[in-house]
Parts: sequence; C-alpha cells; structure tokens
Amino acid sequence: MIDLQVYGSPASCRATAAELEAVASVADETVDVLTAAMGSVDGAWTGMAADAAAARLEAARRAAANLESSATATKRALDAFADE
Repeated sequence: MIDLQVYGSPASCRATAAELEAVASVADETVDVLTAAMGSVDGAWTGMAADAAAARLEAARRAAANLESSATATKRALDAFADE
C-alpha cells in the first residue's frame, strides 16, 4: 500500500512525491498497453462486440491517462512545497 499521507516535513513530501512518480510511470505504461489493445480489437473484432470492447478499453485508457496526469501534477506540487 502506498502511504499518501503527507506529514508536513520536506522528507515526507519528497517520499510521497517519489511514490507518486512510480504511480505515474505505471499509469503511463498502462495507457500504452491499452492503446495497443484497442488497435488489436479494432483489427480483429467486428460489430457490437468490437464497439463494446473499444468503448471499455477507451474508458480505461482515459482513466489511466487521468491518473498519470494527476499523479504527476501532485508530485510536482509536493516537490515544490518541500523546496519552500
């Protein structure tokens, strides 16, 4: 489990920022995997099943992209806060 509680010290902020960097990295890799999966489904499936799978994969891809963006922005904010 990632401890995301920030205790106020610069070291705690940096430690949490490092954990968020790891989260962002995995989320970014997940976006790539889901994008590839969408291409595979598009080329192999047809009809309603293809549409449903593509919609689910796109929703998951967007969620992973949002997670990556949010984790990166929060990491940057914590690093900046720790530097103050």
